[in-house]
Amino acid sequence: MAGAPLFSIIITTYFSEKTVRKCIDSVLAQTEPSYEIIVIDDASQDSTVSILKKYAQQNDNIKLILHPENHGQPFGLNEGIRAAEGKYISFVDGDDWVSPDCYARRKASLLTVPDADILIAGFTVNRLREDGEYETVTPPFPKNQPLTFHDMVSSVDNIHTGNHVSFSCRMLFRREFLQRENLLKNETVVVGEDTDFNLRALNRAKNVVVCDEVGYFYDTSNQNSIMRTRYKKTLENDIEVSYETRTAMCMDIKTYRRDLIEYYVKQWTFMVIHNQINSPEGLTPDALRRILNLPCFRETWKATGFRLYHKGSRDLILRLLIKFRLVHLYCYLINRSRK
Repeated sequence: MAGAPLFSIIITTYFSEKTVRKCIDSVLAQTEPSYEIIVIDDASQDSTVSILKKYAQQNDNIKLILHPENHGQPFGLNEGIRAAEGKYISFVDGDDWVSPDCYARRKASLLTVPDADILIAGFTVNRLREDGEYETVTPPFPKNQPLTFHDMVSSVDNIHTGNHVSFSCRMLFRREFLQRENLLKNETVVVGEDTDFNLRALNRAKNVVVCDEVGYFYDTSNQNSIMRTRYKKTLENDIEVSYETRTAMCMDIKTYRRDLIEYYVKQWTFMVIHNQINSPEGLTPDALRRILNLPCFRETWKATGFRLYHKGSRDLILRLLIKFRLVHLYCYLINRSRK
């Protein structure tokens, strides 16, 4: 390839022998010719590495980074960012794939705002709707015009609960911008590392452009996904890092603050409690007290007042117990119901 490529497409793999061929083949089939592929394998113990080596032998635009030990996905993604030579950086999970015109269409959208630091596109989920079509997700923000993150936040009222800035694979990042701002993945975060990175990047970007392109196909059946793990050891740290990131920006916007409260009160409180139930320790009053004393829950439950987002009378009772920190009674009711 003459000169630097337009796109550096960073693919991460881990026990991906069943999916990696489809993933790489879909990238190699792009109608946009200016790209390099950087594949980082995180110590797979199946045939993934041998498959990758064959692809690298047959394609001179594929770089391999092979880990002898497992370091976690954020570590590998950072290696990919540092190794990238393209103008724009893209992330692809090794069990996903892209349509042949995915990067050509993203390139066309970039032309509408040539100085954009970030492009946000949509994606397609490999779930069929009732009409037999794949489910697609498109960004709710204004399209094909320069935006700041404040513009984006001001245009919706559910930036957090709608997960509108999650999933790094839907985005392109100008490499020069990432280098200038020293933006890398947080290697201490396991759950939600992509959203944490996206938020930090969006908050520093001068211009963002949004498009409706949905050529990225997200495979929800990955059995090795951290989200399928019953007990996530780092979850409490991960949500605290996320909370610190989210509260460091846009808190002057009322809808942003209100949605942030709902996000932690309605969703994350009970996900963390459920995670504790699946821990070796189980749900104890001391463990529940520790969870509720995390700043993300202590502050949002105080701010929510009596807006508890409950569904039904039993759910209301449980949420009132959390509100008033009746941890012994809450644990008793939950543990009894599980016997």
